Amino acid sequence: MNGCKMKKLKFVIVIAVLLVTSGCTGNMTGKDRTTQTESELNTQPEEALEENAETTRNRLKGLVLNEYPDLEITAEVLERKAILPGAVFPVNITVKNNGDRSIAYVRGSGSYEVPEALVIDAAGLQPILPVSHLGIATLDLRTEYLEPGEQLEYIWYVRAIEANDNFDQYTHDLYTEEQSYIGDLSWEELKDTFPDLIAAAPASYDIYVYFTYYILDTESENLFSETTGYAESIFSVSVSE
Repeated sequence: MNGCKMKKLKFVIVIAVLLVTSGCTGNMTGKDRTTQTESELNTQPEEALEENAETTRNRLKGLVLNEYPDLEITAEVLERKAILPGAVFPVNITVKNNGDRSIAYVRGSGSYEVPEALVIDAAGLQPILPVSHLGIATLDLRTEYLEPGEQLEYIWYVRAIEANDNFDQYTHDLYTEEQSYIGDLSWEELKDTFPDLIAAAPASYDIYVYFTYYILDTESENLFSETTGYAESIFSVSVSE
């Protein structure tokens, strides 16, 4: 075999190897891809945590903490059972107007059971979008009022997994494609469906809950109905082994 033919043969072999390698990569399963990007996934919780914190800071930017001191917000977990890694637990939230002035807050769509005025940052754990925020929302955007002596009560669910910046998209996809609420899935089912989700390590976690509002005041009317203040509640939960 002369030199020219040898060069052609080597070229064909190289191309064949490249094609086979490319084909193998393109046909990876989801778990294969997870293994391949394991180093990236290991850095994701920190990135997601910082992204969530940045989102919260942006929501509260320019607002005054306790602008109306008589607005009280409490958040707590009332269920008396251990929170295991991967489990879902409810956060019970109460907002009460203990003063003599009225406040207004943004509900958003009339179909929302939990208003846009409520903000939660689970600081390492994963809040779950309320089911009323999924699917098609009505377009009747609303501002509602909390009068003196009145109170509001909400439940917001949190999952004891590491914060993941893809979680909200997973929540929407499951609801849209399978009419399934991600908060109803067991940890085993969820992990099989989304292998990049990681159970939270046993530890104590601080959860921050905020309620944004503006004060209705005839003497200095808020002409543009802009949110100006917020109240906060901070508490801790323990994830057991």
